[in-house]
Amino acid sequence: MVFLSILLSILALAVIVYFTGQYAKTNLAKKFPPPGKMVGSTQHRLHVNCQGQGPVTVLLEAGLNKFSVHWHRVQTLLVQHTKTCAYDRAGLDGVRLTKIQAPCKIWWMIYNWLFNL
Repeated sequence: MVFLSILLSILALAVIVYFTGQYAKTNLAKKFPPPGKMVGSTQHRLHVNCQGQGPVTVLLEAGLNKFSVHWHRVQTLLVQHTKTCAYDRAGLDGVRLTKIQAPCKIWWMIYNWLFNL
């Protein structure tokens, strides 16, 4: 009986911690949105952060399940010389997908957005 009450207490604590974490995550995302904006069509959206100016645009893709903000230091250095755009990989950071996209579709969507500003 004691074992069951301890098990239920641990389970209740885990549920409380989970929902508290989800609530905090939602509030933090609203208070501190990532830099940049969401671009694309109604079916496919990507988070892109473009900075700087210049005739050449450097695209920085976050890899290994990381987000575009991981490019911040590199992007800060490159901004002095050229335009840079860091974007999140498909399926991350609020990027909506209706089906799995090929990398060429993602590049084409970014290309269209950059040159149709």
